[in-house]
Amino acid sequence: MNTTKLFSNLNEISFKGFPNVRWNVVFGRLSLSFQCQEFDTRAKIIGVLNFFYSLLFPRIPCYNIEKKSDKGVLFFNSCCDRKSNIDRLHFISDLIQNKTVVLGNKSRRQFNIIPAIKIFRYMPYWYLSLRKRNISFIQQLIILNRLIYLYQVLGYIDKNIEISNYSLFVSYYDSLIEDSFWEEIFRLKNIKTASLQHGQFISYREDMVNNCGIELRTFKSDFLLCWNKYTKREAVLSGIEESKLPILGIIGYASKEHWNRCIKPNNNIFGVVIGHPDYIDENIVLINAANSLSRAKGLKYYLKLHPNYKEDFFKDIVDQSYYLGNIKKGIAMMDYANIVDFSIVGASTVFAELVFLGHEVIRYSNQSIRDKYRDIKAGLTFSEPEKIVDAYNIGNFEVDSLFDDLCSIREVRAAYQKFFSAFDV
Repeated sequence: MNTTKLFSNLNEISFKGFPNVRWNVVFGRLSLSFQCQEFDTRAKIIGVLNFFYSLLFPRIPCYNIEKKSDKGVLFFNSCCDRKSNIDRLHFISDLIQNKTVVLGNKSRRQFNIIPAIKIFRYMPYWYLSLRKRNISFIQQLIILNRLIYLYQVLGYIDKNIEISNYSLFVSYYDSLIEDSFWEEIFRLKNIKTASLQHGQFISYREDMVNNCGIELRTFKSDFLLCWNKYTKREAVLSGIEESKLPILGIIGYASKEHWNRCIKPNNNIFGVVIGHPDYIDENIVLINAANSLSRAKGLKYYLKLHPNYKEDFFKDIVDQSYYLGNIKKGIAMMDYANIVDFSIVGASTVFAELVFLGHEVIRYSNQSIRDKYRDIKAGLTFSEPEKIVDAYNIGNFEVDSLFDDLCSIREVRAAYQKFFSAFDV
């Protein structure tokens, strides 16, 4: 589905005090969130309260600017809640001589009479613009709350960024409202735009935020810098032109000068990659499969926890006779891969990252909508915990076939460097 059709009620709408950006694009993610019913009653109430609070105490954007030059490429990341997000952006930006890096900090709220007066002056016009469209009152208030913040962002850009000096704007995650707004401001100055891929993106599966293909359906840059052939296929299915989809490799490995394969220690120990808490049922299946395999083959295992899990969350599920503990959080993927003979994985992005290192994996695949890699046919898979033993006995992990589809580029650093060289002026 095209982003311009998602929030058609915002097509060609304008808001006084703002430049003529494409608001249906800026609020594309918000539109999908409504469509997928992510905003329940509690979220809507909070949205309304936030609106009235923002009138007197607007959120003030806070950014760290790392400036090496006032020209070339500007990199932007508003999603700085995890160190890995910042590191990945630096892996890429370090390849550029002429660049500026803008990193979002947690916004603060404060009463300031001058912006408050401006907001109060514009608010009736914004509200009247929305009233003319077929948008519910709750949605109007949520959009108005975003506009209050984006008005502060606009003031920051006007004061601190010489947009016309740059040749490329790169967003870490162009689906987010703040990133989208920045990108639109650059687009109005005819600056080329690109978005990085921070995880494995998929096309539409169902009307749930995690499976609705939100990253690809809200993509609006001139280029999506794809990790692999799989992403490119999913993007084309989402209606994105192939010319906008260069395959440059997994950005987490752009810091390495050359590709290296991990070492298999042959220590009869494997790892279990635990995904996001949203996939709790799948994570339990992975641990049950690890227990089955360990009992059948006498192997030991570690858990590699998602950062959002507490260390002892799965203590009642692991088999203490075979469970060795948890891998240290934040460990480099190569260091992890060198510790264990192979890994059990689910629909986690870590699957592709381990394949990049030549690490052997057995993947849980039940062919459900939530199975992100269900169309990947190569490699060892199992659909039920006890069936992992049969998959393990096959023994052919098909790492090279998986690499071609899920990684595609070995010399990642060189690929990104070549792409950005055209804009590093």
